Amino acid sequence: MIIQPLLYFLLFGLMLFIIPFSISPYEVPKVITAILFIIIIGSITIFQNFHNLINFKNKYFLIFLYLILSTLYFLLIDPSLIWGNETRPQGTLIYLSLFLLFLAAKKLPFDLKLVSKITSFTLPVLLLFTLIIGPRASFRFIGPLGEANALGTAVLFLFPFTSLIKNQKLKYLGIFCAAILILMCGSRIALLAFVLETLIIYFRKFRLIFIPGIIVTALIFIFALIFPFLPRQIPDNLSLRFESRTDIWTVSYQAGFDSPILGQGFGSMEDSINKKAWETKNFIRFQAVDSAHNLFLNWWIMGGLVGVLIITSLITIALRNFYLQKNWIFLSILIGLLTVQLFNPVSIVSLVQFWWILGMGFQNKTT
Repeated sequence: MIIQPLLYFLLFGLMLFIIPFSISPYEVPKVITAILFIIIIGSITIFQNFHNLINFKNKYFLIFLYLILSTLYFLLIDPSLIWGNETRPQGTLIYLSLFLLFLAAKKLPFDLKLVSKITSFTLPVLLLFTLIIGPRASFRFIGPLGEANALGTAVLFLFPFTSLIKNQKLKYLGIFCAAILILMCGSRIALLAFVLETLIIYFRKFRLIFIPGIIVTALIFIFALIFPFLPRQIPDNLSLRFESRTDIWTVSYQAGFDSPILGQGFGSMEDSINKKAWETKNFIRFQAVDSAHNLFLNWWIMGGLVGVLIITSLITIALRNFYLQKNWIFLSILIGLLTVQLFNPVSIVSLVQFWWILGMGFQNKTT
């Protein structure tokens, strides 16, 4: 079947894909490839499972239908939303593809034995590529992802699968490569998420370690949700205000009120934030900011209150189902990717992984 190799490439190979010496060697080739592969995967999967997936009695499908229709509606109003930012494209076309992957995910083949072999290969290769490409600003390594935080987030998807590797030497090699890559990328949020994943995967049986880790996770989530709304002092030092989350979160929260119910459309982030920054004379009006640096604020701007409720529901259902199934690998991946997205924007690589894992969370019949 063509679906399985395409899916595995999206999840494990896309992060390694670059076109050297091109104008945009990292993100743009990945975005184009992801869109094409998802269209192929989604079309074949829907054709093969039409009556099961396209069902108006299924809440899962109705959510997908709303997301697709609302995205197309805003695209008709403003066709410029279709691609998004030139360097990190996350426009309407990308979100349409991600929603399609979400719908098809629970019907896609996924062999854990094969995945363990793929992981044991991918992590050392990713480390090798990262060393060859070398570090950038502040001696942070970017790897084939082209950005340090994106590299750390990609590792968070791979790391939990190391628990499936049977060969102990290969398992320890995979864990070592993952830990080194997290340190090399210099992302504090990725490091925190890595610790949380480690607690869930390798220390959940040790209650004295696991329970405090879960408490810390809950506190981090609560902090990330309420921090944008807390009063705080803006730093006067301009160097500290370059892409300051204080500025970005403040402006993003304010921008959402321009269309608080249905939002301003998927792919509208940069224009919405920039417009509000100029209206409020915020410092970030002089910067190119294409993300709220918080998943829920992104959806607040793009999808309004309805969008926030939808993404919150999807995440809650997936987390609940993975926990009930005791699927610790998928649970840790979702928590890891979610933790990073509460503070940082992510690459198309991690968006594909995130929406696939959300779709897999609906495999439980209790949903």
